[in-house]
Amino acid sequence: MLDTPYMGDLPLIKINNDLTNSDFTEQKIKLATLVEQLIEDGLVVANPVTENIFQNMSDIHTVADMADVSQLSPRQLQRNLKRTTGFAPHDFLKILLLQQILNGSDTSSYADQSHFIHSFRKTTGYTPGKYLQKFDV
Repeated sequence: MLDTPYMGDLPLIKINNDLTNSDFTEQKIKLATLVEQLIEDGLVVANPVTENIFQNMSDIHTVADMADVSQLSPRQLQRNLKRTTGFAPHDFLKILLLQQILNGSDTSSYADQSHFIHSFRKTTGYTPGKYLQKFDV
């Protein structure tokens, strides 16, 4: 399949070209528009587990908290998140915490600055400083 060009109904080639020729801010807008269109067309549906997690982020500090707000056992949560997001619960939680920090939340969920920098680099591939420079956040 790798050698076969995509011939489906989704505008993947166009969106790829648009993203390649855009800056980071424009890319976010274009991707958000694509997701909204996919939802409108019924090609993407909301995941009730992740919706519960997003709605209760202020109460979530551990994977056990994520399982509680989702009303699932930790094992069911693990299977659901891996199937729907591709992430294990712990990795999903780390990404959500980093997103909150990028949106201005504090870093109190990390033991120290070194722990935060290590997690950030492991998740994004960049140190926070390099990330800020590269993506002009």
